[in-house]
Amino acid sequence: MGAGVSPARQKETHRNAKAFTTTAGGDARATYERRRELKLGLSQKVSLAEDVLIQELSGEYVLLNIESEQYFGLDEVGSRMLSVLTESESIQAANDILLQEYEVEPDQLQQDLLELIEKCVKHGLVEVR
Repeated sequence: MGAGVSPARQKETHRNAKAFTTTAGGDARATYERRRELKLGLSQKVSLAEDVLIQELSGEYVLLNIESEQYFGLDEVGSRMLSVLTESESIQAANDILLQEYEVEPDQLQQDLLELIEKCVKHGLVEVR
């Protein structure tokens, strides 16, 4: 995976975009309940699931879950987030790196990271340990 980021991309404005090409509905309470079920903590590590293939196309990721035979697309920001998450020792470390790259409020970035992780877990794309 190891896609680097050029200095020109540093401090990009963070877009609160839906990273997935498909959307998952849900209200804030449902998001909170899913997070409790996953027991996400900032000290945890995120890695790609064994049954997932990933390909970068024009700065965006396409992920294929071999088991479910479904593929998913991440926009440029979502792709960078996933790349940093899987290369970092923890969710917190990824958060710290991304805060240096994007102009975003810390709380917003953390929320976006956790939502991305939740969606990826839901679709069997990543594992959290």
